[in-house]
Amino acid sequence: MTPAHRLSLLTAEPTWRGRALSGRAVDLLAVLAGGEDAWTGDGALIAALWPDDPPTHPLRALHVVVSRVRAAVGEGVVERLGDGYRLALPASDIDARDLAARTEQAHICAQAGQWSRVLELTTALPRPPEAGDQASGPLAQLLGRAAAHASTARRDRALALEATGEYEQAVPLLRAAADSDPGDEIVLAALMRAEAWVRSPAAALEIYEDYRLRLREQGAVPGPAMRT
Repeated sequence: MTPAHRLSLLTAEPTWRGRALSGRAVDLLAVLAGGEDAWTGDGALIAALWPDDPPTHPLRALHVVVSRVRAAVGEGVVERLGDGYRLALPASDIDARDLAARTEQAHICAQAGQWSRVLELTTALPRPPEAGDQASGPLAQLLGRAAAHASTARRDRALALEATGEYEQAVPLLRAAADSDPGDEIVLAALMRAEAWVRSPAAALEIYEDYRLRLREQGAVPGPAMRT
């Protein structure tokens, strides 16, 4: 089976075109894949790869790691740029970047009410492994950011499903989003509407009353989203 992404760092075992990657190669690729800039400087790479015990000749050690990565993934993938490196791959070829890019686009579309486009963007998204805490170093940081992206994407997909009338599909995702952020009134209001269709208006009222009582203990009341 052909992998969906040439570089997969969010899978249980990081791979390049289905071939397993490990060690410093994964660390370097995770830093480059997770960088917000077009490239990552030598100093930042050295700090990420050896945060506590830098080698005696850090730049030489970095070049050795880069050479090993290039041997694993081929020339032209890890590209020298100024005094740093970048991944010369489109975002769609890297699962972590694909997830981040599509999540960002979907969130913009959700804010604009473009629900059909949200559903398109959040279909078959890369998923970080559930046991991300088993990773360490740069890969763990990448998985943490990916988990946050995945959570945002699931929330926006849940809202899109409710907005387009797919109530039964929306309910479990909305419940999960509400459990993650019990004070998210946009999600709670969507869950109420979906539950009113799937179960009954009484189920929706129960959600509202539970939330109202929780807020009353804090001296607050539900906001406009919950009262429309």
